Amino acid sequence: MRLSEYVWHRVLRRPYRLKKIIDQGSGDKVIILIHGLGAKAQQWRPLVRALNGSDCRIIAYDLLGFGSSPKPKFIEYSVEEHSRSLLKSIKKDLGSRKKIIVVGHSMGCIISTNLAYNNPELINKLVLYEPPILASTGKRILVRKSFYEYIAGRPALVASYLRMAGRFTDKFSSFKTSNASDEQ
Repeated sequence: MRLSEYVWHRVLRRPYRLKKIIDQGSGDKVIILIHGLGAKAQQWRPLVRALNGSDCRIIAYDLLGFGSSPKPKFIEYSVEEHSRSLLKSIKKDLGSRKKIIVVGHSMGCIISTNLAYNNPELINKLVLYEPPILASTGKRILVRKSFYEYIAGRPALVASYLRMAGRFTDKFSSFKTSNASDEQ
């Protein structure tokens, strides 16, 4: 490790800049994609292809310790460290742009939620895809039950999600989203 890196990151605790892997599109909307544990930004390529031609700019970073981003040996890789590096990277790439849409997958949901909580002025929408449920066994069962009861009562929401995801749409084509209730 170079002395300047040691001082800047370890002593002064300045966040690392993440490696930007995907930067596609040029629309007014900006979507930031955050991968999960054991993955890297490349996992988002199919979604980026599906959104090609839409009016949005899509950016995906490799998180600290993954893919092409820095892999420092002296940090704890905490949610806060990931969030700080993500914030630094977003601000460096976008400056003081308007609010962004953040999509997190798995562990990326936790990092995205932390980013949104600490920087609400930055976030327009927060999308959590397959978030981990972190609770004791009893609470985890209750959370899952509540979640499934919520989803089961909203077939239009499920149909909309499946269409957006681009999967299984033939199996669920009978759902109609035009009658979606205001509760959704």
